[in-house]
Amino acid sequence: MKIVRLTQDHIFKPFDCGEADLNDFLLQDAKQYLKGLLAVTYIVEDENSTVAFFSLSNDRISLAKPLRKENEGDTIPMYYDLTQLI
Repeated sequence: MKIVRLTQDHIFKPFDCGEADLNDFLLQDAKQYLKGLLAVTYIVEDENSTVAFFSLSNDRISLAKPLRKENEGDTIPMYYDLTQLI
């Protein structure tokens, strides 16, 4: 088994997880999300089929009021930017 990062020229191996929406996302939408810089998809494959996939969205969690952390008397705003994790 191997994990591969989806590219525009990737040829999908057979995949059916039993959920039409998830199948359609992988086979119809994932390359468009990659092209639009909305998400990166990783595919788990064996020799004959696609076993699983996951996508990382290029976004962040915005909070109406930022979390704050006390650090030796200073208050430091803490924001969680998911784009920095990839």
